[in-house]
Parts: sequence; C-alpha cells; structure tokens
Amino acid sequence: MVELVVGIEKEEEKNIEYYLEFLHLGDAVDEEYIERYRKSNWKNGTFNGEEKGKYNGNLMDDYEANYALKLLSLGLCLFREPKFKEGCNSRADFFVYSEELKDGVLVEITSLPRKHNSESKSRQHDNLSKSSDTKVPFIPLFKEDLEDMGVFFTLEAIDSQE
Repeated sequence: MVELVVGIEKEEEKNIEYYLEFLHLGDAVDEEYIERYRKSNWKNGTFNGEEKGKYNGNLMDDYEANYALKLLSLGLCLFREPKFKEGCNSRADFFVYSEELKDGVLVEITSLPRKHNSESKSRQHDNLSKSSDTKVPFIPLFKEDLEDMGVFFTLEAIDSQE
C-alpha cells in the first residue's frame, strides 16, 4: 500500500520560500477550488455560468480531485500545476507542502496502470524527475497507487474489496 509521504530523506527544513526560487507554484488549492475545477462539475462547458474558455488551466478528473481532497484532509498545502522557472516544460499535477515538516514534493498522477504508461507520460515523468533531482522530490502516482489510497475506483477494485 502506498503511504502519503511528503519529503524523502529529509536533509534540512525548507520553508515555502525555498521552492519559490525555482518553481512557480500555481494556484493554491482548497475544497472550493477543487469543486470549481473538477471536470465532472462542468456541464456543457460551463460551471455556474462561467465558460471553460475563461479558465486557462486543466480541469481535474475525479481521481485528481479525490487525491487533492484526501491531502487537504491531512492538513497539507496543495498548489495546482506548478512549473519550473527554468529548464523544464513539463508540469506536475500538484506541489504538496507540509508546513509541519517544512518539506515539499511534486506529484504527477495518472489513471493508467504502471505497465501501460504512455510514451508521452513516461517522457513527462523523465523530464520532471531530471529537473527536480536536487531541488524537490518528484513522485509519479499510477492507477494502482490511487486505488490503494482509495481515491480511484474501478469495477475490478470494488470487486476485490468485497
């Protein structure tokens, strides 16, 4: 089972300002943000009268939204689609920061199982991993990881729990 861990081999405490040196953190995420940008809440391209064309980010799939809600319930700070200031065009889904641990991690999640990872997703993971090597840990999460955390449900996962 995958544990929700922030930081790997903690060497030093890093205030959020440390990460601002090389990351644009993106939008801060709270429960209202999640419901506003959850793809399934947008009907016919609108959310409460707002057109999607006026929002330039990616809407969240249910598994991304459920993951974010789970992390918020643990008291973690989330930022949507952080971007490296230099050297990497790929973006992770979230930057997760623990104020208690003074440490953060980039997280990219996918609905694909590990063994069926697409070429473009593999390239994105490689880019993020190389760019974050010495600055911030990067964690790719796959379908199996999300199922283990209880944030991604398939018929197979539901059947195996019965």
